[in-house]
Amino acid sequence: MAAKTHIDTEATASGLAAAAQARLTAIAGTDITLPQGLYVSPTNALGAGLIAARLADLSTRVTTGAAAAVTSVAMYESTEQANAASLTT
Repeated sequence: MAAKTHIDTEATASGLAAAAQARLTAIAGTDITLPQGLYVSPTNALGAGLIAARLADLSTRVTTGAAAAVTSVAMYESTEQANAASLTT
């Protein structure tokens, strides 16, 4: 049964870190270029500001999620070790 529930925590941690890094790279590479002109400039400037604010929020959420993933994997490892120690005969 234990073999069925075993999780490779190193691979899980590195996979989650890679996913977070890919998301942060995508966010950082987002270029907000909207058409400019007499009538659309004010609206597009407002839109670009809103998008920039959402991207900043998204970046914060990804960073927080990555930190939570590290904690989650570490907690799983310690729980797994404690359970293994208590189940030895």
